[in-house]
Amino acid sequence: MNTIITENLTRNGNGADSLNGRGIKRRKLTPEERVELAADIAMGEVHVTPSLKLAAAATGVSVTDLRNELKEREGAHRIAAISIAWDNATDREREAAIGLIGVADVWDVIAKVVA
Repeated sequence: MNTIITENLTRNGNGADSLNGRGIKRRKLTPEERVELAADIAMGEVHVTPSLKLAAAATGVSVTDLRNELKEREGAHRIAAISIAWDNATDREREAAIGLIGVADVWDVIAKVVA
């Protein structure tokens, strides 16, 4: 589930332009530095990825509902990746993949889809 969040972060080479919302309050910043950081965030100069708790609270949903949505999206992301890999594979690579998965397992899935 966390991979879908991590993949969507906008970062420069060292991640300095993106902050994880879980750790902002833990930073040892002076009050002035906190105001500067808040201004950077408000102006869009620093990207903040909120914690799940903060994102849920900001939108008025439960953390459980948010986690379930993220799990669904991660599943859809994996399915899309498999589909893209299949489309980009050669016939020989597809044959090798089916051999690795197992012909019986592939037929079982085809039977479920067709039924």
